[in-house]
Amino acid sequence: MKKPTTIMLGLTTAVILSGAAMAASPVFSLKTLEKGAWTLRDKDHDMKTVGRICLGNPQALVHARHRGKSCDIRQLRADGRIASFRYSCNGVRGNTSIRRETDRLVQIRSQGLDHNEPFAFDYEARQTGPC
Repeated sequence: MKKPTTIMLGLTTAVILSGAAMAASPVFSLKTLEKGAWTLRDKDHDMKTVGRICLGNPQALVHARHRGKSCDIRQLRADGRIASFRYSCNGVRGNTSIRRETDRLVQIRSQGLDHNEPFAFDYEARQTGPC
């Protein structure tokens, strides 16, 4: 008769510990990324360099394909390694997910509409030095 009680206590302890671990995991913020020159490479096209950004404001990575435009950016969610955003700017609407590998290396996946034409890309962005 003691077995059911032991199992329930074990499950309760597991739930409490997993909840504590989730609460302790830090939330990824773009602000942790190093400033400087970043090189963008297209993962779908043999890692071809597609651009360079002098990163001052890290939100520029959210709309990396539409640099130089003034965009409205909303963060949808963030966890320990991934942050997701929705952005819009002058006929462009997109959703971007940025996965942090380190403060000098991120994976950027984005898709949306550019003046009613669909776009999608999968970039690696790496900090390569000072601007």
